[in-house]
Amino acid sequence: GGEVDANLTVAPGATLYIEGSSNKVVGGSRHIAVAGAVLWSGSGEIQSESDYMGPDGYLDILPGGLFDVQSDADFGIESATYSKYLHINNQGTFRKSGAGGETLLYRVAFSNDGLVEVTSGTLNFDYQLVNNGQVDVASGQKVVCGSTVRGSANSVFTGSGTVELDGAYVGGYLRGDHFEHKLGTRLTGDFELQGKMTWAGGEVDANLTVAPGATLYI
Repeated sequence: GGEVDANLTVAPGATLYIEGSSNKVVGGSRHIAVAGAVLWSGSGEIQSESDYMGPDGYLDILPGGLFDVQSDADFGIESATYSKYLHINNQGTFRKSGAGGETLLYRVAFSNDGLVEVTSGTLNFDYQLVNNGQVDVASGQKVVCGSTVRGSANSVFTGSGTVELDGAYVGGYLRGDHFEHKLGTRLTGDFELQGKMTWAGGEVDANLTVAPGATLYI
């Protein structure tokens, strides 16, 4: 447990093991840079420091780096009293691989320019997902987007698992085969569907294009 109030780098070829039930706090404006591997099997959360006047904490997964979530522990903030966030910037591989339950990214601003993999359980982007890369969801597993999700023209969701849009504000591009649009979800801006979506409810406040080869079920 405790707080990392320093910039920490996991070098190429190095491995950082995160274990135990105590929460781990990333200090304000501090960066954990992952160029090697981080294997997280503990039940304690990884949190951003929530000092009222202080800046947010950062987890940067660099090209070639791996962050492997092998438990159902959550990301979040030290206290919900203030409007603080943990920023995760992925240019390598961010993987949810263990335990089979849900990992919640609470107040996490997640930017993906690499690969996000869900091989076991559910990865819940409670606050924000900006996807400029690939999100791969294995069969029987799930990604949940519960607030804001935006995709660039380069983004893609792959795999036969489910991407659930549950009360999210969705803009940009969605390309993939297994989207579920839940009640309360809102499509905004210029939105292009380039895969398959099942629509269970929600609002279209967008210029919606169903691209050639795409399928929308209402």
